[in-house]
Amino acid sequence: MKIYKNYWLYFFISAFFLVPSIVALIFFGLQSGIDFTGGSLLTLQANEASMSALLTEDAIRAQISDDFNLSSVKENDQQQILLRLAPLQNAQKDELVNQISENITEVEVVSFDSLGATLGGELIKKTLIAIVLACIILVFYLWNRFHDFTFGIAALLGVIHDTLIVCGIFSLLGAYAGTEVDTLFVTALLTTISFSVHDTVVIYDRIRELKNKFKQTNLTEVAEAAVTATFSRSLNNSLTVVFMLLALLLLGGVTLRDFALALLLGVICGTYSSPFASVPLLLFFDDLKKFKGKKRD
Repeated sequence: MKIYKNYWLYFFISAFFLVPSIVALIFFGLQSGIDFTGGSLLTLQANEASMSALLTEDAIRAQISDDFNLSSVKENDQQQILLRLAPLQNAQKDELVNQISENITEVEVVSFDSLGATLGGELIKKTLIAIVLACIILVFYLWNRFHDFTFGIAALLGVIHDTLIVCGIFSLLGAYAGTEVDTLFVTALLTTISFSVHDTVVIYDRIRELKNKFKQTNLTEVAEAAVTATFSRSLNNSLTVVFMLLALLLLGGVTLRDFALALLLGVICGTYSSPFASVPLLLFFDDLKKFKGKKRD
């Protein structure tokens, strides 16, 4: 397949998604969950199923005093109410539950999680360190494996491409739908990195193999042959994962929905970026080296 004759076109396709993602991150950022900001997450359920309809957001906000700093109220697919608040002690939690039970309907506590702001800040720090370390190790691993620094840089830029798009989409979801990011989102990002790198390494390995076998062939033709040989395998693997994640997204419940969505977006981006971002970047660096060589001559 002659897919890299005008490889720079893929840069415009990537820019179409990257620019809005970067703009969204600049203006909206990511809406952090209690894992990072600290706070309490209280899940309640009406004692009688017929009374669950009374547990509306307006009713709860009307009955809870401002002292609890109620941030959000959500209902999951099991007719349970999820309240996000400032960090609460057990006594405060009991007081809040009593207020709702007395003024709206009898409820029981399904789960209660509380995290201090200090620990949340520590998680942010460790998250950033984990992502930076993963990227550094990636570059040096590919540099050592292919004996060419441009392989590592091209793969790293592909990973950044995927990460920014996923984060940008969640930034927009946070701004307009209240979607929060937590440690599961970080897990999805790290999984996206590994998935993207796996596909990229498979293609790079085939490029190296064909390059050593056909030394007189230019890199563009080698890359086209490598992608043609690996495309169906990569696509089939990705579709298998996509089908599983779609099932998890649709049937996994509200607690796993955002995690499944982040993974799904990451798999789609990783499947695209390996042949249409990382490889074109490799060709661009190769053309850049040739141009600099001609300039010296």
